[in-house]
Amino acid sequence: MDNVELQQWFELRRKVLHQASIELAMAAAALEARLRTVSGGRTVGGLSARKRARMVAGPIRMAAVALGIAAKYMITAYGRFIAAYMVELEAAGAIKRQTRSAFLFRADQ
Repeated sequence: MDNVELQQWFELRRKVLHQASIELAMAAAALEARLRTVSGGRTVGGLSARKRARMVAGPIRMAAVALGIAAKYMITAYGRFIAAYMVELEAAGAIKRQTRSAFLFRADQ
């Protein structure tokens, strides 16, 4: 596995986690909306339909947030790989260090 394959691996996992996060968030919202209508607005067991629906959909919503965070950590992991192995990657010619052009302020123009 070289650095390009590793980059592609991280990117694919990030995309999968991000998509799963979106799907879980949408499923939680749809489930909550559907469950609110089950009891017709009546209170059952001291809990309103809205509260019960939130209790059921809440863990799914939290899982969606967790997957979103996991997707962000894929980016962090690849960035740390580049930072930690920059010397070896530059020596192999895989990465060229980017240099900024110097900012020159000229008042006479």
